[in-house]
Amino acid sequence: MVLNLSNEDVVVQHDLHAKSSFRCTCTFWIIKLLTLALATLYVLNLAMVPKTSSVDFDLYIMSMSYQPEFCHKHEDYPGCRKPEPFWKSHLTIHGMWPEYKDGTWPSFCTTEVLDNATIAPLLSRMEHYWPNVQALTPTAHHFFDFWKHEWSKHGTCSGLTQLQYFEAALAHFVNTPSILADNYGGTVNKTDLLEAYSNNGDEADAGNVILACQAKHWLSNVRICVGVMPNGKATKREPCPSMVISNNSCVGEVIRIAKFVPSFENTGGGRVRSSEN
Repeated sequence: MVLNLSNEDVVVQHDLHAKSSFRCTCTFWIIKLLTLALATLYVLNLAMVPKTSSVDFDLYIMSMSYQPEFCHKHEDYPGCRKPEPFWKSHLTIHGMWPEYKDGTWPSFCTTEVLDNATIAPLLSRMEHYWPNVQALTPTAHHFFDFWKHEWSKHGTCSGLTQLQYFEAALAHFVNTPSILADNYGGTVNKTDLLEAYSNNGDEADAGNVILACQAKHWLSNVRICVGVMPNGKATKREPCPSMVISNNSCVGEVIRIAKFVPSFENTGGGRVRSSEN
């Protein structure tokens, strides 16, 4: 059987085929765009949407560093050569670390990378209270590296968004008592320092502070404990478990307080020790 198709029939069939191809092409691109949009929303969700699952750690360790001591081995870092006056009299944030009561801790819980733009609203406070002395300007190559490390190792285990995590650490910064500034470059009694850092000034509370020292005597870190809610949000300062307290590494009653070397003293930075004995 032979079909005799007129020119009009051919045109109609061609037209129908073209419309069908157009619909297929449109459907393909719509699906592709929707897939891309969903993927984008998923990535944004990682940084911006609060997580709802319960965390599996018991508390936070709020760790604060004494920069003059840190600069002892990093004299060439820009922040060690030109430190802010605040860093001479105050410890600064090292990190806020999820911790278990037995003294162990989780780390690197996800592969989520810090988005620098997320913490942009906090930068002025971060540079002051949580400085990266390795790079002081936003254009420097390693400017965000310290915070990226703290997020990757500790923040990813917090159950918080990136912004929530850094805001919480800044909110729980503990101001340094005047005993440190009063003895800058000298020594302090360990008991006096513990009492100065106590939660309410009572001697019984002094044990809720962890002191870390380099070479057993040089103050490098002060740590306190902060409670945590099931969703990862930090609550308030609380007593530290005995296994956490056992991490005190300052030996003896005399603790030495380092100081930055003034740039005009031909050393360009670092730490001055009053005595090596």
